[in-house]
Amino acid sequence: YKQYADRNPIIIGTGLLTGTFAPSSCAGFVTAKSPVTGSVCHLPLQWQTAVEMKYSGFDFMVILGESEKPCRLWLHDELAELADAEEIWGKDVWETTDWLRQEHGDDYVQVICIGPAGENGSTVAQLSESYWGSRDIFAIGAAFGARKLKAVALRGMGSLEVAEGLFETTVQAQQDIRKG
Repeated sequence: YKQYADRNPIIIGTGLLTGTFAPSSCAGFVTAKSPVTGSVCHLPLQWQTAVEMKYSGFDFMVILGESEKPCRLWLHDELAELADAEEIWGKDVWETTDWLRQEHGDDYVQVICIGPAGENGSTVAQLSESYWGSRDIFAIGAAFGARKLKAVALRGMGSLEVAEGLFETTVQAQQDIRKG
């Protein structure tokens, strides 16, 4: 964040073990300045969003600047494509997720998006992960809206190479965690 702080970045990232068998390996994050508090905050991503980002070939994405018109990002196969979002601007997160999954022909596409509250800069606007909300209490949805970024769609068909024995080590770690 500090590297791009003067450009008010939104950073979406994954963890070192995201997409592996390690405990909590589906986790990711969004880091941005809150439109509500003015402080840098960290929003956890859950579900499959971070895994799809990792499998699409990206560990981190830094969003800088803002668009003149509504746009969306499509991350897949180590490619990042910026596309027009006029057709989905004004739609709620359910409609947006359905539209993007149909557009890309895949029900496994994961989506980070905003609804009309984010588009209008509401201080209660959440980022949503596909159909579901998030733990966004910082109005990062409004930060997306200020950039006219409707959504980030992610689909990873790649895989990860992991060290020999990682699976067995993570199974043991899970067992140890369960034992307390």
